[in-house]
Amino acid sequence: RFWNKYASSSFIGATASAISSSESGIILCFQIFFRSLYLFFLFMPAIFLSPIAYFSIAFRSSVWFPLLQTSIAHSGAAFIKWGQWASSRPDIFSEKLCEQLAFLQSDAPTHAYSYTKQRVAAELGLSIEDAFASFEKEPIASGSIAQVYRAELRLPRSFCDDPKSLATCLPIPRPEPKHATHQPASTTSTLPVAVKVRHPNVEQHIKLDFYIMRWLADLVDRVPGLGWLHLGESMSQFSSVIARQTDLTEEGRHLQRFNSHFSSPQWQDIGFPVPLVLSQSVLVESFVAG
Repeated sequence: RFWNKYASSSFIGATASAISSSESGIILCFQIFFRSLYLFFLFMPAIFLSPIAYFSIAFRSSVWFPLLQTSIAHSGAAFIKWGQWASSRPDIFSEKLCEQLAFLQSDAPTHAYSYTKQRVAAELGLSIEDAFASFEKEPIASGSIAQVYRAELRLPRSFCDDPKSLATCLPIPRPEPKHATHQPASTTSTLPVAVKVRHPNVEQHIKLDFYIMRWLADLVDRVPGLGWLHLGESMSQFSSVIARQTDLTEEGRHLQRFNSHFSSPQWQDIGFPVPLVLSQSVLVESFVAG
């Protein structure tokens, strides 16, 4: 009955198929069990203190909401993504909770720079040193799916000089190998870019976590005093968008559409980042200061 109930949606069915194709049912059961156990102990303080939060507005705002935000920040990509989404829905959650969860928008946990180097090299076919004139080791922001670095991409001097016109020049050729950087300065130039790198194993983890989240949301909604959180309602809306966001090519295509739709002269004062390199785990785009 458990399986039939939560595998009814197309997303959960696809998730179950993807996981079962690579791992046996026994291993999957152990993964769900230990992951659920970890999440239980992680959220246990917030769960036990929820009755106080329900009756005390001051306690809820000053203690319980920050505690919940900290628990979510350490619970994995799917939960962080839910927290980010929930922070933009004051129509469902309290305004104070939305303000607290907003910290998850750019201050999510980061992964190691060594993984970034390996992932960028695998996607671009060149090392970071060969592909970029400079690459900051510390990310400027980190979200649930990926983290973002500022860098200078090596480009041929003859290539598009106007970042906004780069949208018409896609796909951009791969940067020249390292030996090409020793040519005269007139043949090469650099372009300020933002490099988004997906967190390790985030796609697999987010599918498993979402499966658990659907069960937890249903459970929490049945607990007296916790129905005011409306987790089941928010999870139903959240499930329709989360899967697509693990593929960074989806974001790159959306940026291409924005640049195409606003390319006419009447929109010359409006600019969007231009995607330069698109892949599932790495997205390189022109840098636009916020």
